[in-house]
Amino acid sequence: MFSPGKETKKRTSSADPESATKRQRQDDVFAEPETPMQGQDDGGQDGEEMYDSDDGYDNICLSQTDNPTPMPAKLISVRESNATKREQLEPLKQRKSIHDPVHGQIVLDGLLVAVLDTAEFQRLGSIQQLGGCSYVYPSVTHTRKEHSIGVAHLASMMVKHLQEGQEELGIDEDDVKCVALAGLVHDIGHGPFSHMFEEFMHRIEKDKAGPKWEHEEMSGQLVRLLVEKNQIPVDRYFTRNAEEQIEFVIQLVKGLKATAKWPVGIGRPESKRFLFDIVSNARNGIDVDKLDYLVRDAMAAFGSAKPLDIERIIHSSRVVGSEVCFQMKVALEINEVYTLRAKMHRQVYQHRIANVAEAMITDLLEAAEGAFLLKARNGDAVTLSTAAQNPEDFVNLTDSVIEAIKLSTCPGLEKAEVLIQRLHKRLFYK
Repeated sequence: MFSPGKETKKRTSSADPESATKRQRQDDVFAEPETPMQGQDDGGQDGEEMYDSDDGYDNICLSQTDNPTPMPAKLISVRESNATKREQLEPLKQRKSIHDPVHGQIVLDGLLVAVLDTAEFQRLGSIQQLGGCSYVYPSVTHTRKEHSIGVAHLASMMVKHLQEGQEELGIDEDDVKCVALAGLVHDIGHGPFSHMFEEFMHRIEKDKAGPKWEHEEMSGQLVRLLVEKNQIPVDRYFTRNAEEQIEFVIQLVKGLKATAKWPVGIGRPESKRFLFDIVSNARNGIDVDKLDYLVRDAMAAFGSAKPLDIERIIHSSRVVGSEVCFQMKVALEINEVYTLRAKMHRQVYQHRIANVAEAMITDLLEAAEGAFLLKARNGDAVTLSTAAQNPEDFVNLTDSVIEAIKLSTCPGLEKAEVLIQRLHKRLFYK
């Protein structure tokens, strides 16, 4: 610490007035004040603000109208105590607004944006929602990606409606985030061409003892993979134990039957069983997954306006006992859900050509099994069914697998290639 006045006097006695003036300017810039300025105190109160940043200006005292004076790097010294205490954390993802053709403008929470911005989730943009139905309705080329975003939006809408309308349920912000996240990742475990890949795996595993391959189980594995691989700081998004929240999300994706025991390790009492009815309702079948895909698929196939008033149905929901129910005033709308479902199965999902095309795609995958090899995460060459057993290899499987088989030089793919040509020429099974 030194006095600017005394130093200035010493400098100005120099024989070189120009040098003295130059040194005087440097002293005025870098000298520390011996006493606080009027209206200030040492604690940074009463009219001053401390400029704190990562570029070395931590210890500069400014008035409310001053800007920091640029300082040469060699003269900047960041206090070690502050550097060790300050956590070097990546900023959390912010909420994002997305326009959806079905629901309009929707907003996703920061945690959902963090999951959205991963390769594991973006993969869903390469998997069609309706598989073989595009051979009948050329416009139904929407993917699992937009459906999943829509389900997350509706799940968030319903759980927030219950939270605001029934405070006695004890729904907290962690519950809201978990239900919305479950909606976003509920289909992340789907393979190429959605349900056809599941049928292919069941054929391959027909002689296998024990449980068969299910996309819900793969969804759970992928949720854990994407959180770990992308280093998503879930503990900073939740207020409670992060591992329990992720386990709860996985259980929400799998669903809970009415007679099933309450799962352990999810950090919630059984009184919150109703939360399982929102994304995947195993009790009455009315859930946000169904509401989204019925409306989205119908609009894509027929090009009509929204056939259901989804918001009216959601805002008429209430929890009775431990189950999500709906008010009598929307009885007609609930009936329309089942009517639309019957129509979609009759005219779209179970259309003869669509089912034949899907059977041919499943036969194609089965014909390529064993001959068509992919590069695994460890560099080994593996078959389709082997890749499906490991989440890190499974994420490479999308609808593009057919084109990969078509362009492959692997021997033994003759039957698969014939089926590909037949599909391209619409030479379906009779």
